Amino acid sequence: MRRRLDELCAPGVGQMAGDQSSRWIVRASVAGLLVVLCFLAGFSVMTQTRAAGRSRRADAAGTMSNLYQDARFWVGQEESLERKYRLEPGAAVLALHNAAEQSLTADLQRLGRIDSSPADHAVVRHLLALDAEYVRASHGMFRAVDAHRPALVIHFDHAIVDPVFGVMQAIVYHNATVASQRSLGAIDALRRNDTAATQAIVIAFGAGIALLLTLGVVIAYVRRRLSAAHLAGTSGWRRSRSPTR
Repeated sequence: MRRRLDELCAPGVGQMAGDQSSRWIVRASVAGLLVVLCFLAGFSVMTQTRAAGRSRRADAAGTMSNLYQDARFWVGQEESLERKYRLEPGAAVLALHNAAEQSLTADLQRLGRIDSSPADHAVVRHLLALDAEYVRASHGMFRAVDAHRPALVIHFDHAIVDPVFGVMQAIVYHNATVASQRSLGAIDALRRNDTAATQAIVIAFGAGIALLLTLGVVIAYVRRRLSAAHLAGTSGWRRSRSPTR
């Protein structure tokens, strides 16, 4: 009696075992798919975060370069207008010189507000101090020019104005060159990062597709094996149940 019950239940037990195996395979495939999707999403977020950081650095470097180039121009204007005022004093030249001073000060103040290194901020503070000292010295020299006191003008020029202006000019010119190089380097790094990120995303996406296809092939193969085993077991059971002649 027990043997007969086992024979009757054999196909059902095999089918239940096959169904359980199939469910586990489907669950494992879904888990693998989720892992792939999480990896692609995390990789994309990481790539975008890195690219955004490089973009901010490139923007800051470009802004700093532009401000230093502008400051360099106004330093040159101050020097030119200062000499012109000594030769041709007048309200128009003085107004132009004052405008150049104000523009240079504004550029230096904007440089101080850029999120850069402590060393860069220290240089800007030094330049602002030199700029303020130059403004006081140049205005004193202009008053000496207006008073027609050539000896005092020469004293201001050689002993006060030129030493301060020479240091300020050298720092501004040097930093303008360095800032330009930094900006070009940051732009080049951003371009390389974008190219590498695009290539990495394409590779990761291709790897994800390949993994999904591999999972699909494995699922189809295992399902075929289970179906074949189930059919073979069912056929054997039916043959064993057939009456022998």
